[in-house]
Amino acid sequence: MPALAGAAVTAARASAGKRRSAGAAVRRVIAGARSLRSNRREFSTNVMVDQPLPARRHPATQEGGALRTWRRTLLSACPRRHPFGRPRSPSDFGVGLLALRSNGRPLTAQAKRRLDDEQEAAGGGHGGANGQVGDDGKGDVWTVSALNDEQLDRAAGVLLAQACGDALGVPYEGRPPGAVDDPPVMKGGGLGPYEPAEWSDDTEMALCIADALSADAVPGGDVCADAVPDGDACADAGMGHGGAPDHSLVRDHALVPDHALALYDGIARRFLDWFGHESEGWARDIGIQTREVLSAAAAGEGGPAERCWRAAAVRAGGGESGAGNGALMRTGVLAIARLGDRQATAELARRVAALTHAHADVEDSCVLWTDAVQRAVLRDWSPDELLGEDHLLAGLDLLPEERRDFWERAVRESTGVEPWKIGGRGYTVTTLKAAWAAITWSQDAPDGVSGAASTGEGLRHGLEAAVRAGGDTDTVAAVAGQLLGARWGASAVPSVWRAVLHGRAPHTEGTGYEVRVAADLEVLARRIAQKGLAG
Repeated sequence: MPALAGAAVTAARASAGKRRSAGAAVRRVIAGARSLRSNRREFSTNVMVDQPLPARRHPATQEGGALRTWRRTLLSACPRRHPFGRPRSPSDFGVGLLALRSNGRPLTAQAKRRLDDEQEAAGGGHGGANGQVGDDGKGDVWTVSALNDEQLDRAAGVLLAQACGDALGVPYEGRPPGAVDDPPVMKGGGLGPYEPAEWSDDTEMALCIADALSADAVPGGDVCADAVPDGDACADAGMGHGGAPDHSLVRDHALVPDHALALYDGIARRFLDWFGHESEGWARDIGIQTREVLSAAAAGEGGPAERCWRAAAVRAGGGESGAGNGALMRTGVLAIARLGDRQATAELARRVAALTHAHADVEDSCVLWTDAVQRAVLRDWSPDELLGEDHLLAGLDLLPEERRDFWERAVRESTGVEPWKIGGRGYTVTTLKAAWAAITWSQDAPDGVSGAASTGEGLRHGLEAAVRAGGDTDTVAAVAGQLLGARWGASAVPSVWRAVLHGRAPHTEGTGYEVRVAADLEVLARRIAQKGLAG
């Protein structure tokens, strides 16, 4: 293994003059070698190897699966060649790392080949320059001309780490903290029941959203560039830059322009197909509030989004009963749909939340968390920099002024707290607090991650802490995974998890579902991020 890492370092250094991010690539290669050595020792304690693996794709052996996964990660990290001597190509797993020059739209296969030929002739890497303005991420709009490799890795981490947290929490849903294995393992079961290392409804609904965001045939043209309202559209609708969205605006969904409604209809239609509308559904575990809303929407009249918004508004009530965590659990992927435009992303988060959960607490929690995820993806992090209280509080300006004190207290009183002291109840505010507590407590715990960022331990420690909170373990860990993935990136996900992670997702050819794996989620997230560049 030292020889392998040495070869990778040599390959990266040889391209140092051609690519500014070679230093980061070297660090990731070294981290991959360390992670593989660690994962070989830990495999039997983190994955139930005596359970059958999904039939789709190759069945991984303990070391072989980890090595194959690590080779793909290594390939995406090396500037032009990986240590096994094979040149990079758009057909490699690293295709998602290309800074596609297509005005935010996915390139055709021919265009990808042409881009690769151009890069080869120029002798340069694929990493794009980030035009982000400012480092604190508190402005309404960043100017983002392209995403570099680290940002694309973090965008992919949003969806991948959510799915890992979900699968890690599935076996322990409803259990008190003391009944959770230490460390937790992806042994399946739960309310599905689910197979070992299979994600649940949290990620299934997130993939319904992701599928709509990435689809080429959704009415209204380019989904992310046209259908998602930009800042000017928000201002025209009575929501100016720097101001807070009015909850009355969110209630009046008739104000949604037709070109944006196509996106919301696409998401709602996928929710209804998942639930079982006009065809047999493929959901196995559905939250109470989500089930009631989708059941009423399936029997309603009008477009898919209109039916869902109407049914959710009828179901919503005062107090915690109308503010479940079923929208927060799926909101992370929206952060990468309009990278650089905070107001447009906040509007998107509110309206997608309101498809099933038309409650102020739900909408606020989704806006606050989605904003934190987006800023984590775009931020220029130092290697060992951790998520701090100010990062989450920076999104308060997107909330109604009269509600900011409530959310500031919620964030401050959960920062660094042992997550099991908060619990994992289904109330959206409690879920956000538990996820945030797991992230921040794991950074400061005796076995925390300070100084260990390069090995990816920050992500693993945070997800395990979220599961240990007990209660709604899969949802708390899925929510924590969204932000942890946005901070540490897909490359920080342990190889042993990557090798076995799988689950249901909307079928690419219509209704029904298909089984996808970790690599599929990474490619999908990178595609959405590239399409959704704002600026």
